[in-house]
Amino acid sequence: HAVGSGKTLEMIVTVMEHRRLGIWRKPLQVVPNHMLGQFAKEFKEAYPQAKIIIADEDHFHADRRTRFVRTIASSDLDCVIMTEASFAKVSVSNEFEVRMIEKELVLYRDALHALNLGKKEKGKQGSPAARIQALIQKFEERMKQLKSKTVDQNFNFEQLGVDAILVDEAHA
Repeated sequence: HAVGSGKTLEMIVTVMEHRRLGIWRKPLQVVPNHMLGQFAKEFKEAYPQAKIIIADEDHFHADRRTRFVRTIASSDLDCVIMTEASFAKVSVSNEFEVRMIEKELVLYRDALHALNLGKKEKGKQGSPAARIQALIQKFEERMKQLKSKTVDQNFNFEQLGVDAILVDEAHA
């Protein structure tokens, strides 16, 4: 989308239509740090009755973050609007990350198996098979770290209750 083509309004309408249709229960909109105020203003102009909550630096400050996350989790909201900086502070649980890595490992192992079918030796350095093997090893190491690590988290992403994420300027 070119600048000024209505991308922000398109995302807002997408959120509200999905809510209206019952497809999303609590969407999260992640916006560039400098766009938070403008995005929230456009949301309220388009849908004055919308129940939105804005995770700005004040609300998402370290000493207020846990209480604010509880508010998000326990409220029926049309949209949570959060800056990229605030979103980066929300982690996922170790268990969730392990499940995601396990899914990725299945895909990589299947791809490696497909590449090695009919071959007697593993891929040479730099080959697709060697790159996949390196990725598998990296994921396995990360999974070992996560399984052995105990994290004292005040909250994690799953606790927000968010079921959809829209990211403005996702390429950044």
